[in-house]
Amino acid sequence: MANDNDFIDAVKGAANSGQQAAQEAQRQQEALVAAMHEQLSGEMQARYEAVIAQIPQCVQTHFREGRTYGRIMRLRFDESSEDPRWQSEFWEARRPDPYKLLHAAMRVFIYCHEHGLKPYLVRDYDFDMQSFFFYIGINCCDHAPCSKA
Repeated sequence: MANDNDFIDAVKGAANSGQQAAQEAQRQQEALVAAMHEQLSGEMQARYEAVIAQIPQCVQTHFREGRTYGRIMRLRFDESSEDPRWQSEFWEARRPDPYKLLHAAMRVFIYCHEHGLKPYLVRDYDFDMQSFFFYIGINCCDHAPCSKA
């Protein structure tokens, strides 16, 4: 009987030790995920701020060159839940869905909309990389820096 009790105690001790190790591993994993999320949030914020800071110069440049529309942000693969390859190889009339934008791209789109820049989302083709991508464009002509006063 003593051997059975010793065996049961050893199993219980091992189970407790295993649970503690699993809990510690889970805490470490959660801390790592939180750190990665914080870093990603910082990168998204920096990307958003960089694009927003370039908008006035972009608007002035497009207006000076006689263009009323201009590109302000080329999206990375992780900034839209819609794949730019969703269409056939032919140019189709359907535009990408701005409601599928993610991270900094969504914030830039909203910022442009709130500031009267009439943002739009377009799919384009990069001949150097031989792949499709999305970009956010704006309508510059109605924006204050574009006025011909």
